Amino acid sequence: MQPWTPSYVATQILGGLGNQLFQYAAGRALAKRLGARLILDYPTSSMAARPLVLDRYPIDAEIARDTGKIRRRHLRIPGAVGRRLTDALHDRFPTTHTIGGHRFKVFGEKQWFTYDPHFERLTGSIYLTGYWQSYRYFEDAADLVRHEIRPAWPLSVANRTWLARIQTANAVCLHVRRGDYLDHEGESPIVCARSYYDDAVAHVRRSLPAPRIFVFSDDIAWCRETFTASEFEFVDINGPGDAADDLRLMAACRHHIIANSSLSWWAAWLARHPEQVVIAPQPWLPDLSSDRDLLPAHWIRRPRV
Repeated sequence: MQPWTPSYVATQILGGLGNQLFQYAAGRALAKRLGARLILDYPTSSMAARPLVLDRYPIDAEIARDTGKIRRRHLRIPGAVGRRLTDALHDRFPTTHTIGGHRFKVFGEKQWFTYDPHFERLTGSIYLTGYWQSYRYFEDAADLVRHEIRPAWPLSVANRTWLARIQTANAVCLHVRRGDYLDHEGESPIVCARSYYDDAVAHVRRSLPAPRIFVFSDDIAWCRETFTASEFEFVDINGPGDAADDLRLMAACRHHIIANSSLSWWAAWLARHPEQVVIAPQPWLPDLSSDRDLLPAHWIRRPRV
């Protein structure tokens, strides 16, 4: 009798905390469906590697580091028929990757912010590469994801003070991302415009009783100059390496005005407060044809420019 060999799902971890959460969630959902164990493959040797933050959470996954480069097949046949033939050939002769002596079939993301229904038909040992920024990849495992993405570390005194203030108010999280987004300014800027935030704030003032707006940003100085009304409070205690603490405070808010940032997306999705109002920018990025797979249907869309 052959010894039982457990099946695995592995997901490549790239980017900051928000991106890591999407990658983890897609992998967790697939592993749950296949009855497989989950591996987080974190390439520390990459020039673009960001610190691994997922290991702060009580997730059920093994962590692998620097498992080598994936050798991809680059066969491409032009045209619609060619793409179907290419997909069929790649299904028949897939790219593979090996971790700890276990071979995986590589399944890569084809288009950002768009759900790929092929995900539902994956079988065997799968290695996911991509960002998987759609709630549809893990909506069937939402309770499990929320259970594992819960804070398991003590907060600092300053963070506990902010958490208490948030929990005793009709708190609205307003997130502004500038920083690296400013590098993309031009004909199609990535940063959400001031008009987007003004419109969103006007909406919460009309629809919520006594809102208290807690501002989170990588550019708090700009926010202080921009949002001057008395209901704004500026959460300025955490630095760039404290995204998990910021996420904890953001998710504690009852309502959310999010930026086109994966971190504020997760803050809104994890919050789960009754009567929650979430306002999100649309389109998510310039020239994005659709973000219907990214934004849950009940979130309110507002023009981002």
